Amino acid sequence: MPSSNQRRPGPASYGPASNWPGGPFPAAKDPATLMAVETAAEVATAVRAARSTRYWSQDRLADEAKVSRTTITRLEAGSGWVDLQILVRVANALELKVALVPIG
Repeated sequence: MPSSNQRRPGPASYGPASNWPGGPFPAAKDPATLMAVETAAEVATAVRAARSTRYWSQDRLADEAKVSRTTITRLEAGSGWVDLQILVRVANALELKVALVPIG
């Protein structure tokens, strides 16, 4: 476990969600939390990839999505849960669609 002055690397460091060990809740065991962690990693990786493809800074994405840069940083780091409205704003700015798909 990192000390309080060390940051845990997020999905941007690990790449695909399958490489992201435990996300923000490494002790979680219940299936719903584990699925939420995997989804957060997938969202974080997709947002960062889409932003990078556009050569946008986090500040630029925050301006386009009308959210704070801190929100973008947290979203890309997978370090917390994001409100659905915020996620939709960021997705729209990146011309991405938020969708539910079958598991599997």
